[in-house]
Amino acid sequence: MKPAIINRVLNFIRKPFFSYAIFWSWNAVFLVLLVGIEIEVSFMVGLMKNVWKGFLPLDYGLYSLLIFAIPLASILIGATILRKRPYDLLKLFYGVEVPLTLIFILRLAVFREMTAGTLHLFLLLGFGMVSYLIEILVKPERIPNGVAYLMRIGHTMLLITGLYIGFVLIFYSVPMGWFAVREFFRFEWVRPFKESFLPYVAALLFSLTWTLIVFLPAALPILYFRAFARKSREELRYGKVLMLSTLVVNIGLLFLLNSNQPQIKTFAFFESDFTQKENRIELIQREKSLKKGLMNAYLNKDRYLGTPERNNHIKELYKESFGLENEAGQALQNLDNFVLSPFLYDGDWRTDDKKAAELYQKYFDQNIQKGEQERILHAVRSHWGADDIEAGLLNVNEEKVHIQLQEIAVNEHLDAAEIQIHEVYQNKTFDRQEIFYYFSLPENSVFTGLWLSDDPAVEKKYAFQVSPRGAAQEVYKREVRRRVDPSLLEQVGPNQYRLRAFPIEPKRKDYGEHWRSSNFTVIEGPEMHLWLSYKTLISPAGTWDLPQLNERRNVYWSDQTTLLINGERVEKTDEWLPAQIKAESSAQPAKHLVQLNDSVKIEFGPAPKENLPAAGTMKMAVLLDGSFSMRQQKAEVQAILDELKTSPFKSENIRAFVIGETCAEYSLAELETALKSQEDLFFGSSNYTEMIHTYTQKGPDQKFDLILMISDQGNYESETDTQEIVNLASPLFLLHTGEKRAPIYSDAFLEIMQNSKGTVVSSLDDLEEQIWAAQKRETGLLARKNGISYAQSDEFVENADPFYLPLAAKYFIESREINPENRLAEMDAIHQIALSSGIISPYSSMIVLVNDEQKQRLKEAEEREDRFDREIESGMELTDDAGEPFNVTGTPEPHEWILIFMVAGFLIYGYWRRKRGISAGY
Repeated sequence: MKPAIINRVLNFIRKPFFSYAIFWSWNAVFLVLLVGIEIEVSFMVGLMKNVWKGFLPLDYGLYSLLIFAIPLASILIGATILRKRPYDLLKLFYGVEVPLTLIFILRLAVFREMTAGTLHLFLLLGFGMVSYLIEILVKPERIPNGVAYLMRIGHTMLLITGLYIGFVLIFYSVPMGWFAVREFFRFEWVRPFKESFLPYVAALLFSLTWTLIVFLPAALPILYFRAFARKSREELRYGKVLMLSTLVVNIGLLFLLNSNQPQIKTFAFFESDFTQKENRIELIQREKSLKKGLMNAYLNKDRYLGTPERNNHIKELYKESFGLENEAGQALQNLDNFVLSPFLYDGDWRTDDKKAAELYQKYFDQNIQKGEQERILHAVRSHWGADDIEAGLLNVNEEKVHIQLQEIAVNEHLDAAEIQIHEVYQNKTFDRQEIFYYFSLPENSVFTGLWLSDDPAVEKKYAFQVSPRGAAQEVYKREVRRRVDPSLLEQVGPNQYRLRAFPIEPKRKDYGEHWRSSNFTVIEGPEMHLWLSYKTLISPAGTWDLPQLNERRNVYWSDQTTLLINGERVEKTDEWLPAQIKAESSAQPAKHLVQLNDSVKIEFGPAPKENLPAAGTMKMAVLLDGSFSMRQQKAEVQAILDELKTSPFKSENIRAFVIGETCAEYSLAELETALKSQEDLFFGSSNYTEMIHTYTQKGPDQKFDLILMISDQGNYESETDTQEIVNLASPLFLLHTGEKRAPIYSDAFLEIMQNSKGTVVSSLDDLEEQIWAAQKRETGLLARKNGISYAQSDEFVENADPFYLPLAAKYFIESREINPENRLAEMDAIHQIALSSGIISPYSSMIVLVNDEQKQRLKEAEEREDRFDREIESGMELTDDAGEPFNVTGTPEPHEWILIFMVAGFLIYGYWRRKRGISAGY
């Protein structure tokens, strides 16, 4: 009796009617739903416009289009080529259309950046589908011989793919089939269907799709195995050998690519004892592979869907459906974990990213987001996620906010000028952005103003306040988090500055009254205006030197940027600003006397260079940065050593110390030998302040006349707010390898250097000049910069020109030493000078606030004892956690499972609209 019923069912399935019914019922309902959606919300048209206008990433737009294009193409093929071939129609439906559509939905909504294992699976699927489609559409006798060989490979890949997908889906098909039957008769699914016919069509489509998913695990392996068997039976020389080898190779790759994720061996290696020379050398030799392992750990949330330990959705699904006990459910879950291993991270989901970042910085001497910016950005953009609103390391050189206009106005005043730079910004994205600059001012220059305006009709609408550096930073960051407009200009090194402004408002879509229509207008983001002004002395070449960029984040310029200098249009180059502007006057630097306050008078002007007395007898300690990043600077270090040997300083009076975890002492000759022979001379990570601490704690007892630190751009991101100030008995000078200074230095290091009477030098010639200036401090000399000397004076001042007062104030402030025992009071006194002079200093910043509430917060911050304590900003951005779809914290009711799957597609579109600000009126 039972075999007869089964045979009848099988005979019915084999009839052409069944194939036509399956294919056309699903596709007809899909077509009605697509047309209905298009009529009501213009989804496809809007989607195309969104991609074209930039509201959606190109790849997401492509995936979305393919989700709709694949069924439409299948309908076209079914109505033409396969019109009288019902069995091929069923193969097209179950073998190509359904799995491809499902895969693209999952890629859009669930999958993240491809790993080697997941990419291999998708390549198997793609190659196999193409091969299968050729078999369906092209008669065997019309297939070229070369294509026939490729199809042997493709059909073998198809078999592997079919078995894998079928095995994955079978975990869901059993409970989903049970859900469908049970929940249908509860009739709770009828609640949403009250306003439009579309929910009814969607429900029908969903029901048909649900049925497909239930039967797909059986249909796919059968279809693909039969296709594989057909190809294996066809006569083709070496065809069977090719198929067998393809099968063996790809099964081997499946296990190889998914059994050992790179972070496992990487973390194990970093447990090694790196006091052992062989382990240090091995790390250097394995740098590339170790970074790969750390990156896989750091990006685990951007590449994987969870971990085996936290993947519990199958256990919960079967428990909810069939009441399976924990042991039986866990056995199923373990099997599911094995099958899904390409998509599961083997490690600690919550902490491995932080561990990887710490190891990367510790051993490779660089913040991971700075060292791997492009790789991380690619991973983050492989799934939906919001940018951090502050411009961090991932935004370096990103092109999001365009400079529409640059205006440079020079107001000459004898041998000095006040230069104003006006920039107009426009956001080219659909998210609020912060612009961020690191740049340096020319020597003998000082900032005198900062303004903002969000109204083109009101120039300099919001003016700056000079505030203690810590208070200004605190209020700025808090207001940015509150998404309120501030701007901040800070001094972060000798003549080095950091400028930030927020928010640059995004562009948006305007639908008018018909927000669901595909007709909309893109409204460009409003322009933001920013002004900077500084005073500077004329250069010996008769030019006005301009700020030079060290780093930019989010902001960019192009050939569409208008550059005006004194009202005249100038051709825009690739540089942020021109290097200099030719002065109209022929004035040369002159002597000036300024009354800074009742007790301080400053004289400054050109002074002839004086030779450094007794340079040959001076004892010099050379502190060489022993960090890993200095491996790339060996040639530059050697060039500095060669120059030292020919300088007035005698080699026998120079001792070199390579500073890492230890302080290793060398003569110059020994250091040169070590540079050539010791592969692990540069290892680990250290920042400038740590190097000084290591030198003072582990260095020599002997006293030196000066200390010269040699380093690359350093590792500011590894500095901490708790590092103590060290009082050095000798002036500390920092000389950078390469052409650029570090963009920023920590306040602790700047204070150590300033208190020692040292500074950052650009060359050994500059070093001699700065040593001479340091030795003259006791005679009243404050500074010597680019041939200009600044000194305290006892001369009587009458009718002093106030134009020059800010310059005198700057170098008086920078010459002050801070006594640790009276630190706060001395900083307050220095800040008062900056405040009365209206300038920026190492202790005082300029902040622009736009309302009384912000100003009150600043006032409160200025009264706290930590008002000068500026936080280290690592620049690390908190990328969005894409979540763990396989981790169930609360099991939905059974009818909710159906509704969740049914509305998933609509939620995806709704998320796009919210994310990109596409709702009416935004």
